[in-house]
Amino acid sequence: MYEIINTTDGGYIACGRDYEDINDNAFLLKIDSIGNLQWHKTFYSTYWKNFDCITKTNNNDGYLIGGFNKNFQSDTSKAILLKVNYSGDSLWQKQYELNIISNVESINKISTGYLIGSTNLIDNTVNYSILKVNEIGEILFQKSISSTNNLLILNDLKIINSNKYVIAGRYGSIGHIFIVDSNGIMLGEEFYNSPDFLTIRSILPISNGDILFAGAVDFDSVSTKRDVYALRTDSLLNAPPPIGVINMNNKIPKYFKLFQNYPNPFNPVTNIKFEIPKDVIVSIKIYDVLGREVFSFNEYKKAGIYEVQFDGSNFASGMYFYKLETDGFTDTKKMVLLK
Repeated sequence: MYEIINTTDGGYIACGRDYEDINDNAFLLKIDSIGNLQWHKTFYSTYWKNFDCITKTNNNDGYLIGGFNKNFQSDTSKAILLKVNYSGDSLWQKQYELNIISNVESINKISTGYLIGSTNLIDNTVNYSILKVNEIGEILFQKSISSTNNLLILNDLKIINSNKYVIAGRYGSIGHIFIVDSNGIMLGEEFYNSPDFLTIRSILPISNGDILFAGAVDFDSVSTKRDVYALRTDSLLNAPPPIGVINMNNKIPKYFKLFQNYPNPFNPVTNIKFEIPKDVIVSIKIYDVLGREVFSFNEYKKAGIYEVQFDGSNFASGMYFYKLETDGFTDTKKMVLLK
């Protein structure tokens, strides 16, 4: 079983594949609200058919299902998009060419049809692919996000807003998350590694703007042992902490002041101290050496002396810049993460 969603009658529908001795077939099953089986449908293949994702249609007349099909062992994977009615009967099926997409991993409803997250193969390189299709599966827009790595696999795609999507997958054996705009232009990305293997399988945007990710990890490069992996980031994909602001005492300073971080260089934690003489909104931003913003903190603070703890565990070694900006006062200082 690969995905399960609620149905309009209070039950659930799930999709996946059946393992058999000769071939693997895709399936749908419908259960009621307490888990009683109502129906089961098998979609047969000559070798391997898989259903990876499912959603209700925009027209509320059934379900749209994504996956792939292989007709024989040495066959290349072909992406499929299938529409069924509420009884699981097939209404139509689209199969896409290999150089377009080789599987469908995620389907999201949009005003013009559906936003699809997938993987494709072009010139022997595996890439992420984002597509928009209409109500009958015709491609309206496609954007391929290329890589020199031959194992770039998309696992999930979710809509943050009309111009921002978040994608999760793996880059070889490294977990990979990134944000793109509605034209497929990358806005930011992060990588997560382990001694052996890490993949991020699913995404859940939450109401305060943070994003939850879940997947699997193996910390032992000698023996295979997969553990559940969970990650929470802010809307810019920064994993908390890394910043927590602590009021050091009740003394009211006379001037705005930003101190040098300590220790410096640091690995992986350092402290940043600042003073504010009145109640103001404080903005702290951290940039890498290329000027890319890697963290942004914006919060109302009472007059006092504060200390920020920055955790660089998920950042690369190198020079960073931290900037304090508030009520007409701005100051920037350098710090070095040395792992």
